[in-house]
Amino acid sequence: MQALYAYLAKHPVVYVTRERERGEGLADNTEGYSIISDMNKSTRELINEIENVESAAILVFKANRQVEDVCRAKNWRLLNPKAELAEQVEGKVSQVRWLGELAGLLPEHWEGELIHCPWALPFILQWNWGHSGEGTHMIKTSEQLGELIKKFPYRKVRVSKFIEGDTFTNNNVVTKDERVLVGNISLQITGDSSLTDNQFATVGNDWTQARETLSEKNLRDYHTIVQKVGEKLVQDGWKGLFGLDVLLEKDSDKMYLIEINARQPASSSYESRLQRESGKTGVTTFEAHLAALLNLDLSGEELIKIDHGRRTINRKESV
Repeated sequence: MQALYAYLAKHPVVYVTRERERGEGLADNTEGYSIISDMNKSTRELINEIENVESAAILVFKANRQVEDVCRAKNWRLLNPKAELAEQVEGKVSQVRWLGELAGLLPEHWEGELIHCPWALPFILQWNWGHSGEGTHMIKTSEQLGELIKKFPYRKVRVSKFIEGDTFTNNNVVTKDERVLVGNISLQITGDSSLTDNQFATVGNDWTQARETLSEKNLRDYHTIVQKVGEKLVQDGWKGLFGLDVLLEKDSDKMYLIEINARQPASSSYESRLQRESGKTGVTTFEAHLAALLNLDLSGEELIKIDHGRRTINRKESV
């Protein structure tokens, strides 16, 4: 991806983030690329404190309206897609409306105010927003449901049929020429009791297990879902990374879309390191993400394929 590195040498990019790992998608000491990070400050606070980057573009993990306001006030170029679109696509309730006819990719579901929930137990309940599984609940009893209704009767929720199976995820890129580069699929490590107290918390990725588990049919079905969602994003002007979580039903072998990450997924930097270390030709996930946001040509490029690797996050320690 020589065009990207030649561009960066002349037009610097500053990645601003609380967690430095999120910006470590390129090789160390890449000319024209730098990271500003501090776990004790928000991204907005970090950007607000930056000086002397008038000639650089700003990149963040996920834009929000406050970050956009600061960059606008400072007359800085923010590379990320619009926060308004990202919020619409990623919210569990708003996502159903955004998907439109593609909502059939989701498990059987209902959305509305919690007090009007008609679903038979057990079911999966999701708030419109939640981080790493924190907004997802398994509702098994009427007592559980009753307690939530008492606290949040008019909160909008998405309720879905409970489906038993494994969740897989991948990182994809929408390019300048409106292609969708389909990324490597990993098993999503969820609810590992040694790493979290939340049965729905995402605590890692396993690319090796995905390769050993998924059949050729599963891979084709997954790619079909990615292409359909990617084409919908293209219609709305999206560029760069987006992630998809897909549930493989144990009994039927059917795949269901369960989450869209309208942003740079957390695993993309680590995946890019695995891709660099593979020695294979092609572009890494992060290189493609940055090139797409910079409006650079990715014609003929494909993401480097990997079939091994595993990463975990101890969320007990991070609480």
